[in-house]
Amino acid sequence: FGPSEEETSTEELSRLDIWEFTIRNPIADHPFFGIGLGEGQYFSTMMRYGFYAIHGKWPLHNPHNSYLEIAVMAGCIALLVFLWIVGLVLMKNVSFIRRNPDNELSMILVSMTSGIVGFLSCILVDMQMFNLSVVPVFWVILLLSFAITSSNPTDRKDPLMQKPN
Repeated sequence: FGPSEEETSTEELSRLDIWEFTIRNPIADHPFFGIGLGEGQYFSTMMRYGFYAIHGKWPLHNPHNSYLEIAVMAGCIALLVFLWIVGLVLMKNVSFIRRNPDNELSMILVSMTSGIVGFLSCILVDMQMFNLSVVPVFWVILLLSFAITSSNPTDRKDPLMQKPN
């Protein structure tokens, strides 16, 4: 987002300008299945829509918003599926934590859930969802939390952690 002087300057493009152009052009014209994967594909599509002619600057290699990147490259259907999966896992986590407040797994789930929500907040203004050194950790934590909430904690007779005497 940057300082307010940059946002109001006519010489600088803000992320909001890029997001608006991306939504009004490639996403509006290809809402279901997107334009195809790849940063080169995004760049050439933005050029075809006249980004340089309108703004006098070269387009970026992605929209710098992971949600828009999913929508523009794979389509709004893919974005909705992603949000649906993440939403279900988060709801399941919160439900498990509320049902089992004294269980050791709830404490682990609180940290996993807050990490997932933090990551989802960060990708609103960045493209970390497509960073190969970051995104596998997100999916592992998401799937581990799903595995924990799918287990039945009442079946376990011994606690995971021993309480001090």
